[in-house]
Amino acid sequence: MNDWEFRELLAVVLGIQFLLWILIGLGSAGLDIFFARQFIGFIYLAFIPGVLLLRIFRIHELSNAEALVYVSGLSISTMMFMGFFANTFFPVLGVDRPISTIPLLAVMTAVVLTFCFLAYIRDRDFSRPSFIDSNGIVAPPLLFLCILPFVSIAGAQLMSVTGGNSLSMVLLVLLAIIPLLIVFDRIPSKLYPLAVFVTAIALLYDVTLASPYVTGYDVQIEYFFARAVSTSGFWNLTISDDYNSVLSITMLAPIIASICNASVAAVFKVIYQFYFALVPLGLYVVYQRQTNDKAAFLSVFYFTSIFVFYAVMTQELRQEIAELFLVLLILLIIEKKLTSVTRSSLFIIFGFSLAVSHYGLSYLYVVILILAALMSAFINPMLLRGHRIAFSNTREPRSTHSSFGPIKTEQIARNNAIPTILVLLFVVVTFSWYAFIASSHTLLTLTGVLAHGFSNVLAVFSPQAATPAGIAVSEYSPMRQITLYLSYLAEFFVVLGFVGLFRKPREMTFTDGYFSLVCANFAFVLVGVAMPLLFQFNTLRAYQIALIVLAPLFVVGGLIFFRAVTRIAGTSFAKKQQKASLTALSIFLALFLLFNSGWIYTVTNDNPTQFALNSHADAPRFSGQEVLAAQWVDSGKLNGTALYGDEFGRLLLSSFSGPQNTQVFNTYTAVARGENGIILFRSTNLEGTITMTDGQASLTNSSFYQNSVANSNLVYDNGAARAYHP
Repeated sequence: MNDWEFRELLAVVLGIQFLLWILIGLGSAGLDIFFARQFIGFIYLAFIPGVLLLRIFRIHELSNAEALVYVSGLSISTMMFMGFFANTFFPVLGVDRPISTIPLLAVMTAVVLTFCFLAYIRDRDFSRPSFIDSNGIVAPPLLFLCILPFVSIAGAQLMSVTGGNSLSMVLLVLLAIIPLLIVFDRIPSKLYPLAVFVTAIALLYDVTLASPYVTGYDVQIEYFFARAVSTSGFWNLTISDDYNSVLSITMLAPIIASICNASVAAVFKVIYQFYFALVPLGLYVVYQRQTNDKAAFLSVFYFTSIFVFYAVMTQELRQEIAELFLVLLILLIIEKKLTSVTRSSLFIIFGFSLAVSHYGLSYLYVVILILAALMSAFINPMLLRGHRIAFSNTREPRSTHSSFGPIKTEQIARNNAIPTILVLLFVVVTFSWYAFIASSHTLLTLTGVLAHGFSNVLAVFSPQAATPAGIAVSEYSPMRQITLYLSYLAEFFVVLGFVGLFRKPREMTFTDGYFSLVCANFAFVLVGVAMPLLFQFNTLRAYQIALIVLAPLFVVGGLIFFRAVTRIAGTSFAKKQQKASLTALSIFLALFLLFNSGWIYTVTNDNPTQFALNSHADAPRFSGQEVLAAQWVDSGKLNGTALYGDEFGRLLLSSFSGPQNTQVFNTYTAVARGENGIILFRSTNLEGTITMTDGQASLTNSSFYQNSVANSNLVYDNGAARAYHP
C-alpha cells in the first residue's frame, strides 16, 4: 500500500473508514456481524495511520518486513498519543468518557483524514506498486510456514479445553527443524522474514492462548489498569503507580478494545502478541544488514528460542511494546537511505513512544544510548583506524570476505550513526514524562527523578524480573543440567563473537553505529553478571534485553569457534566447512529450543513447569470458575476491605481489585476474627496446598488455616474456588 498510486490508496483508506463506521453503527443497534468489526477495526488501527505517515515522510521501496514493522510502530504511536490528546482535552469540552467508542472514532477519523490530506500534498505523484508473485503461492515451504500459527492456536486451545499437549509438542518439533531447513536451502531466502514471524507468533500464541484468561505476574496488574480505563472511559493520571504511567497499557489496549469491540484480555492475548512477534522480524532486518540472510535468521532464532521470549515476556506486555520501539530505533541508527530530516523525525516519534511505553527499559536505554553515542563519536575512530575506516572513501562497491562470506565493502563503510542530539532529546523526554506527567506531581526534584530511574533499572535485575519458568534450570535433574550447559555454550559463543569484533574488525560487517550499541550492551551484560555476585539480583530479563543487539554475536562466535577447530584439524575454512558450521549451529538451536521450551522435560517425564505443556503445573493461570470467584469478590467488597490470596490468588485478585487492595496469605498469616476482609481460595488451595514465593506448603496443617479459615464464614463457593469472611 505504501507504494501504490495515491488515488488507489485513498480509495482503500476511505473504504475501510466508511466500513468501520457502518459496523460500529450496526453494533450500536445490536446487529453485530461475527468477527467483522474486530477484523476491520484491527486493520484500520494497526495499518492505516502508519501507511499514511510513511507517505507523508515519502518513505518508499521498503522490503515487506521493514514496511510492516515501520507501519505498525507508527500506528501504535498514533493510537497512544491520540488517546492521550483525547483524554487531556475532551473533558474540557464536556466529554466525560473520552476513551470510549464514539469520541475515539471521531478523533481517529479526524487524524486519518488529516493524514490523507498531508499525504496528498506531500506524495500524491509517487506510484511504483509491487505485486505479490502468485506462482509460488502453493509452494510447500510457504504452505508449511503458513500452517504453523494455526497449529499453535489449535494446540493452545486443546490445552485450554482438555489439558492435552499433543499438538503443542508437534508444533515445537516443527519449529525446531526450521533452522535446518534454512541452512539446507529447503526454504528460499525470500521466505526467511515469514519464517521469522511465524516462528515468533507460534511460540507466543502457544503460551497466551493456553488459558481462557490472562496468565502471568505483571500482566495481572497491567490488566487491572487497562480495564479500569476501558470501563470508566477515562485515564486517571492522579493514581501514582508505575503501571498507570505507561501509555502502552493505559491507552493502547483500551483504544483497541473499544474500536474493535473486544475484551482487554483478548487484546492482550492476541493483538499484543502480534505486535511482539514483529520484534524478531525487525531484528531480522537489522541483523541482515550486519551479516547475511542465513546468519540473520539463525541469530533471530536464538533470540526467540530462549524461554524468556515466550514464557516471560508474555507476562510483561508494556515491555513487549517498548521493545518494538527499541528495535525501530536501532533500525533507524543503521539506516542509510533516509534523509536526515526524516530520520530525525522518526527517531523523535519512536524515542518518545519508547519513553511512554516502559519506564525501566526507557531509563536503561538512556544510559546505553549515551554510552553508545560517546563511543561512536570518540572511541570507535581510534579502535577502527586502519580497519573499517580504510573503506570510508570507497565509491564503487568491491567484493571482500568476512566471517559471513562475500560482502561488499560499502556494507562496512564507516557510519557514525548514533545521533547525539536526538539521544539527548530522548533523555529529556524520558525524564520529563515520568517527572511531570506520569508521577502525578507538578515537579520532582532531580534526586527523585534519578532515584526513580535507578530503581526501575534495578527492577530489570530483580528476582521478580524472572518467573517460575526459570525453574527449567533451577531444579536439579540431568535434563535441566543439559539445558544449563547449552545456555552456557550459547553465551560462550556470544562472548567469543564479541572478542572477535576486536581481533579482526576488518572481517566483521557491523557498521560503526551498531558496533557502538554492541559494546554498550555488552557492558550492560557485564554489569548484570556482576550484580548477582554483589546484590543477588536475577539477570534473565537483562540478558533478553541485551540480546536484542547481541544475538548476532552468537553466530559470529560460533563461526569463529568452528574455524578454530578446522585449523586445529589442519584444514582450511572453505565453503564446505562454513556450511558444516552453520549446520552444527542449526542443530544446536533445534536442541536449544526443545530443552528451553520444556519439550524434553515432557518427553522424559521430568516435571515440566511450562504451563503451556503441563496442565497440572501450578502457575498464575486461572480457570473460568476462579475468575468468576475473583469477580464476585471484587463486586461485593466494601471500601477498605482487605482481600487475601496466596501468591497466585493475590495476582488474580489484583487484576480486578487493584494491587493496593490485595494481600498475600501464607502458612502463618493471621486474619483477626471479624476483620473486614475476604479470603480467596483457588482450586489448588482447595486441594490443601498453598503457593508462596519460595514454594508450596501444606495449607490444612498451617496455623493460618487453623486460626483464620477454619472458623470463618463461607460466603462463596462455585466448586473450583471459595471465598471466606473472617
